[in-house]
Amino acid sequence: MSNLESEDFKKCCEIIQSFKASLPSVVDPASISHTAKIPFKVMTYKEALLHRMTELSDTAIELYKADNKAISFMLITRAAHETFSLLYVLNKKVIDVVKDNSIGDFDNYIMTHTFGFRMKENDNLPTMPNILKSIDKVDKVLEGSFRRTYEALSEYCHPNCSGVHQAYVKIDKEQVLAYIGSEYTNLPQEAYVGTLYASLVMFEEYYNGISKYMPDFIAVCESEFK
Repeated sequence: MSNLESEDFKKCCEIIQSFKASLPSVVDPASISHTAKIPFKVMTYKEALLHRMTELSDTAIELYKADNKAISFMLITRAAHETFSLLYVLNKKVIDVVKDNSIGDFDNYIMTHTFGFRMKENDNLPTMPNILKSIDKVDKVLEGSFRRTYEALSEYCHPNCSGVHQAYVKIDKEQVLAYIGSEYTNLPQEAYVGTLYASLVMFEEYYNGISKYMPDFIAVCESEFK
């Protein structure tokens, strides 16, 4: 049974409710810039990431509260971990444009991350970079802890020992029996509600950080058309 009295759980719920209350339903390019398209692309991608983070985190918390849903909780928590890493990279790219006073290859980056796919079904579509590239960018800032946590979650998300045998099998050596089902096992999901909380806190920080730099970012983009 999950610990619903933990501070991490309560704080997750608070942030998720805050996200839900502020979810945008429309991005109007005319309200951003009349000359540059890139800022509109940034805002659209940014808000889509907020919607994804909110949905994933909300689902993760519901799974955390439910009985015998530890694997599903960890899988969704890992997806939220990934989503934050994408927002972190967006924040970094926006800041780089402002600091360099140049768009550089930013449009290629935003188009790839907006329309990129991993499946090779259409050669005309951009290829989305492996998510580990974004994970590792965050990892440099957090000095190894972000990648380690991601890999630990992955152990439960993949159908290997942690994700199958440890999750659903309990061996009774005395009776020489194997009890099958998540009700017989006890995975450490309480430790990972803290991971979800950390991802939510960082997501909120870097999401707001993008807004802080957007006026200067828009100015750089518009200067390209002068």
